[in-house]
Order: sequence, then structure tokens, then C-alpha cells
Amino acid sequence: AAQVFAEGLNAGTTVHVSILDSKGKGVATTSAKGSNGVVLKTNVANAAQWTSETPNLYKAVVTLKNGGKSIYQTSEKFGFRTVEVRRGDGIYVNGVQVKMKGVNRHVWWPETGRSVNPQIDLADVQLIKEMNMNAVRCSHYPPDKAFLNYCDSLGLYVINELAGWQKAYSTKAGEPLVEEMVKRDLNHPSIIFWANGNEGGTNKALDDVFTKWDFSGRPVIHPHHRPGNHFGGIDCNHYEDYYSTKKILEDSLIYMPTEFLHAQDDGGAGAAMSDFWELHWNAKRSGGGFLWALVDEAIVRTDFNNMLDANGLNANDGIVGPYRQKEGSFFALKEVFSPVKIRMENLPQTFDGRIDVENRFHFTDLSQVSFQWALVNYRKPWDALAGYTMEKRGIATSPSAAPGAKGTVQVQLPADYKSYDALILASMGPDKKEVYKWTWKVKPAEALLSGVVFSSDSMASFTETDTTYLLRG
Repeated sequence: AAQVFAEGLNAGTTVHVSILDSKGKGVATTSAKGSNGVVLKTNVANAAQWTSETPNLYKAVVTLKNGGKSIYQTSEKFGFRTVEVRRGDGIYVNGVQVKMKGVNRHVWWPETGRSVNPQIDLADVQLIKEMNMNAVRCSHYPPDKAFLNYCDSLGLYVINELAGWQKAYSTKAGEPLVEEMVKRDLNHPSIIFWANGNEGGTNKALDDVFTKWDFSGRPVIHPHHRPGNHFGGIDCNHYEDYYSTKKILEDSLIYMPTEFLHAQDDGGAGAAMSDFWELHWNAKRSGGGFLWALVDEAIVRTDFNNMLDANGLNANDGIVGPYRQKEGSFFALKEVFSPVKIRMENLPQTFDGRIDVENRFHFTDLSQVSFQWALVNYRKPWDALAGYTMEKRGIATSPSAAPGAKGTVQVQLPADYKSYDALILASMGPDKKEVYKWTWKVKPAEALLSGVVFSSDSMASFTETDTTYLLRG
């Protein structure tokens, strides 16, 4: 169904809607007499569903006709998907429980502040996806439509938020803001929640205004930082510690913190995230969560010789730097959130090529994931280049394992595999992009360091006391 808002139409004006699939093929049409808010209905057979893993899009072409003549035409992309909050249970997309592997994103670039271009929007979506995340919270205002278009086409779940911080709008001021935001953005399938303000900035009288203008009836949430402000069956309370998180998850509400593990000075984000995520992943009533935040917000100060000013330590709160420099947490989170989960830490001495794997996708079978292996030798410190040389490589056998199930990746290594330094296994998703890459030492550390680090050296000595380390050489 589609709802069309049009004003000032003549009595003979009709509204025609054509639906095209991703290849531009027409799959459905419908029409009705024109009026403001007219609802048109049709059926699309075997519609491809939209999710963060399968971002299938269609296009609706809307034409106004008068006397058989086209007088206006517009188009917009959309997707077929459902969103459901099952109280005391979880968040469901297309009938499947999902968990948000999310991050808060401020619109930011050092030279232009909150004014960015579509290239930056695209780069941020790609960066979030590269960390194996599936969700983003637009904090604390709606983004440019270009960003939402990329979330639609590349696959990110979105919380779209009424602009503000910790002060609520009056109903008179808030109603038109909600109306304009919802009308502008309601066709984006990536948006699965509306957020009514942030951390005390919620006017509850506006909750029904979201529903009034959203034809698909998305859930509304209340991001907050004080217990007792849950809404619609979801508790979004910010910055709980591990033990209070565990307590909330054991209670009756769905828990989806819209902010947690503050990344100031890179001190949150990846730090302790493995423990937190295992807690959320294994809790029935977890909706996942959203880290704070994606980027350090540092502005170029042209009045101070172009220095980057992050207001002291207040805005150094990103997983990546202001120019999207990848910091330690970026790589930690890529592993923590990997939907291909391998727990093997060391290569067994009697390795038979079998590697146990867990499928943490929500909609993708592991048979759709490809695996490649490589045997490598590390370069030495005095070599011209760093890294390693790839000596042998091959394709591993992907298991058939449904979401949530476990399987075994089979690697057929040559008989002399122990003569190489390390084994690398890389996984690629259905989009042919890397999910994650694991590395295991084949040789023991002593063998790898032979000729590089010496256990004894007549030219060097080391002395330790209760207060000092002394190295001579």
C-alpha cells in the first residue's frame, strides 16, 4: 500500500503508481482518484525482502494524470520488510529476531563541521559495515537523505531521531518537526525505529504524532539515561556496567542501550566489548546496542594555525579519528561483531584441517560464505618490506549452517604445512567483501624469533629490582 500526499488537484486528476524491481522491470501497478492522503493498494508476487544482510530495493514511480496526460512524476526507492517488538521477547525483522550491532553517528568533518557531502555519508556507511556492524543511530538529529539512501542500499538498520539533546520540545513546537521528519523519511526501509528525543529530551505527547504520520507504524523508542523510562517494551538506558546490564537482561523488558561503552580517548568501544557482546548475544531479551560513538569530533581551527580542536578531551570519543583514521577499537570490534565466529585460539599440534565455526548472521546460511586459506612466511625486521609472503593458498569447504547453527570449515593443507610460519583463513560474505581474517602460528614462537631475538648477548644485560628495570648494552 502507498499513501500519496497531494494538494490543489483538479477533480479529474488521477494518481498512478508503478512498482519496478531492482532491474527496472515492472512488477505491479495501481491507480486511484487524486486526493490529499489517498491510499493505493496492489500486490507484488514473491517480493524480495529487505534486511541489513539482503538490502533488496524496489522503486515506486508516482505519476499524476489529468485527462490521460501526465502532469507530474516522481519516484522513490523502498523495500519490503516488517518490524515487530514482541514484549518480553525481542525485536523481529521479517519474523526473525535480530540484535543491533550498532554505533551512534554524529554528522561531522573537521573542515566543515556538521555540513558533509554524499561522499562522506557513503564512506561512513561503508566504515560501519566494515566493522561487521548492522545498525546506526542518527544522534541526535535526522541525517541528510543521502546517508539514509546508502543505509537502504548497503544494508544498515537505522534509528532516526527527533533533533535535540536533553531538553524536550513543547507539543506545539514538536508536532511540526515530527511531521516533517516522518513525511520526509518514512519510505526508507533502513529506518526501523523513531527516537523521541534523547536523555530526558522526550515529550511523551509526541509519541502518537510519529504514529499519525508513519503509514507503516514503526515502533517509537525513548533513549534515556535514567532507569524507569522504558517505553513500548524496550529499555534503552545508557551506560550500564556489565553486572547491571546482566540484571536488566534477566528482567522482563527488552534491553537495547542506545548508548553504551563510551569511546572517549578510545577507552571504551572495543575495550571489554567482547564480554558485553557475549552477554547480549546469549540473552533472549537483548536487542543489541549502540556504541558511543563513530568519530572523534575535532574541528580545524583556522585561527590557531589549523590545529585540530576537540574541546580538550570532550570530543575524542570516536572509534575512528576525525578523518576516519582506524584506531585499535576498530579492529577489535570487527572481530567481536563478526557474524562468522571462530573460537580456535591456537592451531592444534594434531591439526586435521577441521575448524569449528558458529553462524551469527540473522538471515544468511554459511554456505553463502566463502573461505580461503593461505600458508605464509613472515618477513624479517631487516627486510625491505614488512608483513609476510604468501607461499601456498587454496579454497576451504564452507559448511551448510543456518543462522544460529554451528558447522565445520574444512581446510585441505599440504603435508608440509608445518614448514611454514603461519596459517591465514579469510571469510568473504555473499557480497564478496571480507567478513574477517584469522591468523594462527604454525611454528612455535621460539622458531619464529630464531635469528631475530637472542636469549643471551654478551653486549647486553638486564637487571631487575623491586622498583626498576635496568637494561645495558
